[in-house]
Amino acid sequence: MTSTQQHFGKGAETIGFPLDTKNTQGNRRTCLGGGITDGTIKWYGFIQSDGIRVDPYKLTFCQCCGEQNFQPHQVFKIMDNEYPNLIPTLICDTVNTKLCLAYNIDTRCLHYGGFRVNINLINREGDKWVPASRIPTIEADKAAKVGTHLVNIPTHTGWECCIKGDPNGKYANSDLYYKVECARFGDGREVIVSSKGGTTNFYTPLSSPKPMIFNGYDRDDSRFVFVAPSNLEKGHGLQASHDKQSNKLYLTLSIHREVKAVPEPVYRQSKGGNDEYLEGSYDMVSDANTMRGGTTKGASMNGYFSAATTRGGSVQSDYSGGSNFSSGGKTHHSETHTVNSTFPKVGPSVEMIIQLVNNEPQEDLLHFTRLIQEQVDGQLRDDLGKLQREKELLEAKIHLETNRVDPRSQLFGHTTQEAHLI
Repeated sequence: MTSTQQHFGKGAETIGFPLDTKNTQGNRRTCLGGGITDGTIKWYGFIQSDGIRVDPYKLTFCQCCGEQNFQPHQVFKIMDNEYPNLIPTLICDTVNTKLCLAYNIDTRCLHYGGFRVNINLINREGDKWVPASRIPTIEADKAAKVGTHLVNIPTHTGWECCIKGDPNGKYANSDLYYKVECARFGDGREVIVSSKGGTTNFYTPLSSPKPMIFNGYDRDDSRFVFVAPSNLEKGHGLQASHDKQSNKLYLTLSIHREVKAVPEPVYRQSKGGNDEYLEGSYDMVSDANTMRGGTTKGASMNGYFSAATTRGGSVQSDYSGGSNFSSGGKTHHSETHTVNSTFPKVGPSVEMIIQLVNNEPQEDLLHFTRLIQEQVDGQLRDDLGKLQREKELLEAKIHLETNRVDPRSQLFGHTTQEAHLI
């Protein structure tokens, strides 16, 4: 049983709600995703620091991103009377990191220590994703400069962590590698970052344009799902015991160089009489994953601008923590291949913290709590119905056994006995 079911009860949704789930106002809770149009939602353009609007034909954001990732003075609502027939054709550019950075917008990624880290929200199967972004506060921008990424995530949502070398960081174009030395949550639970073959001893090129991804604690039904409890739940002590602890992911990444092994020759006589040498395999190198780390799947990774957009006016207290649970579903593991090399460590490790937070209103948190409770109640009704049917079947069997008559065990009175006299 996953920790989600242990906390909420049997029958609770263990993978998170679908990405297109709506809130109580009927609005989508996540980014629309790359390349998707929707003429029924609000769309926003970007206002630069000098007050100049960026042409919506060049850059736009969906309703969720426009309202969640920026301060009000940084965006403007795109109106049909100003831009006739444009809205139905718009796509959200949050996923296009290169384009956003060209306008000095960096709401999605943490750039620190030569790495680029971002969080994606994922569907039940783990094959579809949309970006999650840093909260738009001055405090969050300051935190990012010291390696802390404060990410806004809807409650009951699955997510993944994407790590890659920053293409414009100090390790850009280097021949170095990195390894997840340690990944653990604030409640002490560790993440086993392993390959499809099961090894944790693998290294990823810092120059790879594609990220290393993990979305679960280990290999079996352990996918990440974030839950933000409502004030009502917290008031009755119903939040998880690890609330406001398991929403903090502590990462330690080590840097390595490759040393190609020159194995000692092991002499033996082959069947054909020729000499042979046995080669050993020492470590694994990860192969490229699907492009999901801070850009569109087909976009270039070049063009990083170091200056981040400065935001102001938002209230940090609008955001609260939550809990991370293990859920059902397929966990992601890197493809690797074996190389005849060792990878000694180079320099100090890089430490980062990812904190998942939530700013959904209480009515939304209660709404999704009720949905979970309905799932649990439905499972309970199904279980009770099954038990009732089993009880009725057992009672029928007992009744049959109790009323069964065996002629050899029957006792008769004199009247019956006399009828058989000669």
